[in-house]
Amino acid sequence: MERAEKSYRAINYLIDVFIISLIVTFLNWVDGYQSPFLSWFVFFLYYFLFEITVQRTFGKMVTKTYVVGFRNQKPSVRAVILRTVCRFFYLDIISFLFGTYGIHDGYSKTRVIRKK
Repeated sequence: MERAEKSYRAINYLIDVFIISLIVTFLNWVDGYQSPFLSWFVFFLYYFLFEITVQRTFGKMVTKTYVVGFRNQKPSVRAVILRTVCRFFYLDIISFLFGTYGIHDGYSKTRVIRKK
């Protein structure tokens, strides 16, 4: 198992944001009401539920990557919550430009690996 490259992480992000956008658009269409809180709620639930249950989102499924703790174990509920909350900060996205992993990886003591 090796640490996922930045290109895989970027692909994960783009796919996941696209799917989250589709879900929010659908919910807004059904309800007829647009709320920024709905977007945040769907964003949180999407990442939290997928990473706590199967250790991967749709984006990670495409790139064959997984979220693990630093000892390659399944991340704890606390780690996944912290990881998901850290994604709400814009600096998290920028952190990939200057480091090998994002803020949400460092604070939650998790990493994304690729299984071949």
